[in-house]
Amino acid sequence: KHPHCKAILSKQQQQCRSITTQQASSPPPIQHHQQRRLTISRAAHLLNSLQLTPQQLCQHAHNLATFGEHSLHLNAYVKLLPLNDVLQQAQLSHDRITNGQRKSWLDGIPVTVKANVAVGRWWMMPSSSSAILMEERDNNDNGTATIGGDFNHNSDTEEAAEEVYESDIAKKLLKDCGAVLIGITNMD
Repeated sequence: KHPHCKAILSKQQQQCRSITTQQASSPPPIQHHQQRRLTISRAAHLLNSLQLTPQQLCQHAHNLATFGEHSLHLNAYVKLLPLNDVLQQAQLSHDRITNGQRKSWLDGIPVTVKANVAVGRWWMMPSSSSAILMEERDNNDNGTATIGGDFNHNSDTEEAAEEVYESDIAKKLLKDCGAVLIGITNMD
């Protein structure tokens, strides 16, 4: 090998080692625009340190979703849960966090679920054939049918409410991990 090539190769190897050592010892500095960005990880740390409450975070997420739906007409949601329902879920998360019984790092984090995932009592069938599938017969003598029954409740009894199907991923996300559902997102 030519001595000049050895010198260049040696210099490149030193630079590579230097970069590798720097990466292993300290993370790259956070850029200014990244400091204002609220990620799930940062939100979870703020919730854990009680610098932010689940109610504040979920109300902010709900406000953004409402603004997008009503002001920008994004049509991103099939169903946006009422703010009271969202805040009730957030309060339960807040109680767990303050009592040191946090279910997971997702406890108190607002989430949305796509319409094709069954989320228990909030699930709405996403397809156009849902009206046919959800057909309910009137108890009238004339035998007429009403199309598109109540998607949210099968019955007024508590037993029937518990029988509503919930997918495994929804159960893990919402019940096991404690995430707060703010809405069901559209399929298109």
